[in-house]
Amino acid sequence: MRLIITISIATFLTSCNPLFQKTNNMEEHTSAQLGAGKNETKDAVSNNDTTPKVIGIGGIFFFSDNPKETNEWYKENLGLETSQYGASFESRNLNKPEEINTFQWTLFKKGSDYFAPSKKEFMINYRVQNIEGLVKKLMENGTTILDSIATYEYGKFVHILDPEGNKIELWESIDEQRNVPAEIISANDTTAKVNGIGGIFFFSDNPKETKEWYSKNLGLEINEWGSSSFESRNIDKPGEINTLQWTLFKNGSDYFAPSKKEFMINYRVQNIEELVKNLNEKGTTILDSIATYDYGKFVHILDPEGNKIELWEPIY
Repeated sequence: MRLIITISIATFLTSCNPLFQKTNNMEEHTSAQLGAGKNETKDAVSNNDTTPKVIGIGGIFFFSDNPKETNEWYKENLGLETSQYGASFESRNLNKPEEINTFQWTLFKKGSDYFAPSKKEFMINYRVQNIEGLVKKLMENGTTILDSIATYEYGKFVHILDPEGNKIELWESIDEQRNVPAEIISANDTTAKVNGIGGIFFFSDNPKETKEWYSKNLGLEINEWGSSSFESRNIDKPGEINTLQWTLFKNGSDYFAPSKKEFMINYRVQNIEELVKNLNEKGTTILDSIATYDYGKFVHILDPEGNKIELWEPIY
């Protein structure tokens, strides 16, 4: 069981209504940050930075009562290309477009001990650079290191605990290199489906202190809204910049309601109107109407296990 996450990543490599809440200013700004991913041209730059820190999100893993059936639901209803290991989303490194980064989405059977000793129902994989230097820094800062760095052909992994008991997987990847396309690929694909992950939001007992810990220990750049954003390039349209938003919510916030879960995922989609129509026809619980803002369209639904889902069609 210990290698399931790393195997799931390797299998692929080798074969917020947006968060505009009436009562919470932090939540108001989170969706505005999601709108930061505009269609813009950014020149590739040489990146010799070896600072030990997090440079992206590599995956989200969460418990499911029925992983097989729930995988099928996401495949049938949201268009995820799922396998027994979950689903993978590819993107291009913002500064090195020839470098292909992978984000892994995987369900674990509820009761699995893989997230142990954490009692939480989810775990996040963070992409890092200079993992040895980062582990040394974490040890000096008194962070709980759960195991030793393990090396595979697809990268190095180690697990730690944050101050709230969330188990974290750190991954220094060995990324595939792939030529940047000379012209846009699949530009006319309007299939109503998910095409990426736009955000990961989870509860915190002490958001301010926990954000400071992530900034000090893992190098996350916390913005003026108290969130962290990771940019990447569309796999087929390198001029299109996508944003993944990382945000903590105060435990007890009702933004994830009616879900009782400790986290929520924002999925980037295309053709949101057709997708909502399809979901309605299949009996999916639609929690609100599509809301349109300068930075995109949003709607919220429930999956069959009661997870609240935010669907976001960006405006580039």
